Amino acid sequence: SEAAEKVQVLSEDLLMKLSKRAGENEDYGADVNNKTLVDVFTRQACQHLKARVADGDIVCHVFGPSPRIVEAAPKCFHVESGIGYTCTKSALPYRVYESSAWMHWHLGRRAMEWGRNYEFVVPNYYDLADWPVVSTPMPPEGPYVLFFGRITESKGMRTIAAIAQQMPETTFLLVGHGDPTPWTSLAGNVQARPAVMGLGRGPLLGNASALIAPSCFIEPFCGAAVEAQLCGTPVVT
Repeated sequence: SEAAEKVQVLSEDLLMKLSKRAGENEDYGADVNNKTLVDVFTRQACQHLKARVADGDIVCHVFGPSPRIVEAAPKCFHVESGIGYTCTKSALPYRVYESSAWMHWHLGRRAMEWGRNYEFVVPNYYDLADWPVVSTPMPPEGPYVLFFGRITESKGMRTIAAIAQQMPETTFLLVGHGDPTPWTSLAGNVQARPAVMGLGRGPLLGNASALIAPSCFIEPFCGAAVEAQLCGTPVVT
């Protein structure tokens, strides 16, 4: 069902004023420790929350727990609703992980052989209308192997460059946020494009010969791998 009300916490103008990102193609990491942005957003979110919340409501924390949000709604159930990050010591008692692998990693990190009530796994969901199957890929620029995500070393950029060096006739396309120049400079057949949003993602994924996702860390989920398969594109991970 649709939300009863949608509340915009920050205007786009205020967000751009407070953000440390140079543009929409810069990785969001620039704002992870942006104290001013976090403070302004949290203050205004608390004001909206106090005006609407009732005792016993569920309040979701979508990118880590916020003690100020908990304090603003003390008689609610506070849930970390999509854990794709490393939980902090202040993690909430109600947690939803993106995959079993990621939940079990956290249990092992806490030296827990037994699970705990109210820690669940709910995989990411998709609207199939957003990811059309491309049965016969015919990209106008020719065939390509696609990387679709944050362009950073932890996502396996060195591996992609090494493979590209061994396959000089194949185009490897990096699409996402981040600086691609360290990797495009290693192989002439590694190319880059800015991040693609919205419905433009389906044709990009569907027309690829394959998606490559050689992450160097334990992936909490890796949504791009699922998105590519929904579009009929095989995945190498």
